[in-house]
This record gives sequence, structure tokens and C-alpha cells, in this order.
Amino acid sequence: MIDSYFRSWQLLELPAAVPVVFVKIVGTHNSANEVFHCVHFECPADPNAPPVDERSVLPKDIVAEEMEQ
Repeated sequence: MIDSYFRSWQLLELPAAVPVVFVKIVGTHNSANEVFHCVHFECPADPNAPPVDERSVLPKDIVAEEMEQ
């Protein structure tokens, strides 16, 4: 199920050829109370950044799973 992608810390990596100009954050659930909040958000653009680790969720994986449902 796709909601398993949206728990805890998330790392998303976009190809360098994709310029990011808008990021939409949607809160779907907060286990502490009924108010969703984002504690920390970054959108760095460092072409020399090290590759992301196994916690990473690639946008194509999310889109592919949504298309299957």
C-alpha cells in the first residue's frame, strides 16, 4: 500500500535534469494529534551530493504504485 512510503523521515531524489520549482507537502495523518505539521524541510540542489541511501523513495516508484491501484 502506498501509505507505507509516507512515514517518518523521507528522502526523495530527482534527476539533475529536473529543476524543482514547487514542492507540495500534504499531511495525511499525525499519530500525536489531529494537526499535521512538518518539522523540517530542505530542497538542496547540490550536483556533487553523495548518492542517497536505501531509505530513499524515488518519485517514479510512488507514481508507478499509484498507477497500479
